[in-house]
Amino acid sequence: MSRGVNQVLILVTLLGLSPHLWADDLLDIEVGMEDAFQESEAAQLEAQEAAKRRQQRDREMQRAEQQAALASKRAQQKKQESMQKISQMEKETDVLNKKIANAEARRKKAVGEYEAYSLQLEKKQAELQGVRDKLREKQDLLREQQAQNENLKKQIRKAEEDIRASQQQVKEAQAAKEAAKKEEGRLNGQVQQASVNLERQRANNKKAMASIQSESHNIRSRIQSQRGRLNALRAPGSAFPGPARKARIKNKCSGYSIPDTAGAAAWSGRPGQTIEGALYNRNWIQINTATGSPAYLPRSCF
Repeated sequence: MSRGVNQVLILVTLLGLSPHLWADDLLDIEVGMEDAFQESEAAQLEAQEAAKRRQQRDREMQRAEQQAALASKRAQQKKQESMQKISQMEKETDVLNKKIANAEARRKKAVGEYEAYSLQLEKKQAELQGVRDKLREKQDLLREQQAQNENLKKQIRKAEEDIRASQQQVKEAQAAKEAAKKEEGRLNGQVQQASVNLERQRANNKKAMASIQSESHNIRSRIQSQRGRLNALRAPGSAFPGPARKARIKNKCSGYSIPDTAGAAAWSGRPGQTIEGALYNRNWIQINTATGSPAYLPRSCF
């Protein structure tokens, strides 16, 4: 027998009780104490595993925060690059608008000159109709004026082509500007999504920490419960009733037995659940009879 069982046997002997009546009880108590020590060691191992998981999740949280910060930094850099491109495109657009304005001014000037030359030509033609003798001189002047008009027409066509080319460049610049704005919106969305992912990861980490803390608290509670059971078993005189109490229970509830002895074995003899020598679960109570064999009675007997 172990030292604890020897102490209980000495106590029983000092109380004047027959030791052989309590042999099974002492063995049950010894088994219960060993189970309690094993459960306490298992609880300590679970606490260590919980601490390791908490450290692992802390490292994962730090890694996720670093990745989110890096993604946010990259998105900000892309945003700055897009802003610079937009600024450059706006400058180019201003330059093209100035070119368009200059071309339009040249076109208006050419049109005005053409109209003036046209009026002059009409006037000359009217004069030629009235002055036949000066026809040859006027025809030379007319050819010269027509050559000038052709040059002016060419200049007008060239100005119109320049205007169309400038308008096309403006359209292309506007399209590039719109594309840059879309790119900026996409980058802003990435920044916002990175921020949302970071907050979600932080919330998950908080939940994980709360779960680990709750699990640690449960483990500590189990350890304290096991210690309480051991202390209850070690307290002298706390686990065994006198003969009068056992006889009264036997007379009051004789004839009862638990219907499932295999199920009863799963809870009978567990330390920390004694009430005047009775070990019980929700509906049934195990007591030790005068012969040393256990009896199972309904809780209503007590």
